[in-house]
Amino acid sequence: MSERSFMQDETIQSYLDALGHHSPTPGGGAAAALTLAQSCALYCMALNVTFRDLDQPIPLSTSVSPVMKGQAKSVRDVVHKIEDFRWEFIVMGNKDMAVFTKLMDAYQRPKSTEKAKAARQKQIQKQTMAALDVSLQMAKLGVDVVTWGQYAVYLAKPNIISDSAIATELLVTGVKCALINAKINLKSLDDVDKRQQKSVEIQLIEDKLLPSTNPLREYCQNLLG
Repeated sequence: MSERSFMQDETIQSYLDALGHHSPTPGGGAAAALTLAQSCALYCMALNVTFRDLDQPIPLSTSVSPVMKGQAKSVRDVVHKIEDFRWEFIVMGNKDMAVFTKLMDAYQRPKSTEKAKAARQKQIQKQTMAALDVSLQMAKLGVDVVTWGQYAVYLAKPNIISDSAIATELLVTGVKCALINAKINLKSLDDVDKRQQKSVEIQLIEDKLLPSTNPLREYCQNLLG
């Protein structure tokens, strides 16, 4: 079964069966990607339920919501943007599985001679870096969603604010999960300079995540009571 089928073509039950199997893929990276994709889907649902006409201009300020910053001219622009994010997370879930398979293959390479050991280690480092980059890309994209997800929080009908709240919690969780994968791969990097560089990137994402999402979480919590 290909990586594509896990993330796009199979049923939820088939995916969960594969996730719980002894095979290393799909694994945590795919789960993080799916969590982020679900966040996007819920944000879109909140907007679709709230607005009968998606082509209407964005109400940037209402009696219950703050002024929001963004590049959208209509609700449809927001929905399309968030749908694009959702697709990208699925693509990244596929990438995560593909690169992790290559990493496992690298560990299986022969090491009977010094030359073979060196070639094996070089390939391990290459695929470790690739896996780390996928996780970082996923986490960064998750933070980018906040700019657009805020519309689904601040403009959602009060009776579906729980869906927007869950979408936001899934977003935070998905980014944190992607960073967990990044950190475990970071530990396996031999290159000190690269390890330091990626460590800084991880910290920058962590520094942005809660400050950008906490206002949305607090707004939802106030409405939920």
